[in-house]
Amino acid sequence: MLRTIRFFLSSRKSWTIPYVIFSAVFVILPLLLIVVYAFMDDAGHFTLGNFAKFFAHPEAINTFVYSIGVAIITTVVCILLGYPAAYILTQMRMKYASTVVVLFILPMWVNILIRTLATVALFDF
Repeated sequence: MLRTIRFFLSSRKSWTIPYVIFSAVFVILPLLLIVVYAFMDDAGHFTLGNFAKFFAHPEAINTFVYSIGVAIITTVVCILLGYPAAYILTQMRMKYASTVVVLFILPMWVNILIRTLATVALFDF
C-alpha cells in the first residue's frame, strides 16, 4: 500500500515537468530578455540611455501611467467578479455548476478577430 502511494505521488510530480519547461521557455525567458535588452544599447553594451529616452518623452510616461491604471482597474474588477463567482460555483450542485463553468469559458472560444475588434472599440479614444 505504501509503495503504491509513493508511486502515485512521484508520478504526479513528473507530470509538472512539461509545464515548468513550457513556463520557463515561453514566460520566464522572454521576460529576462526584455530586462536584458532594456539595459543594452544597439552595440550590446550596458547603458541606462534607454530609460533616459523613455523619461524624456511625456507621451511615453502618460502611456505608461495609463497602462498601469488600466491594469489596476482590470485587476480590481476581476477580483470583485471572480471571487464571488468562484464562491457561488462551490456552493452549486455539480449538475448546474458544470453548465455555469461552460458559460464562463464559452467567450474564450470566440474568434480572436472578434475579441480584437471589441478591444479596439473598448479602448478607442
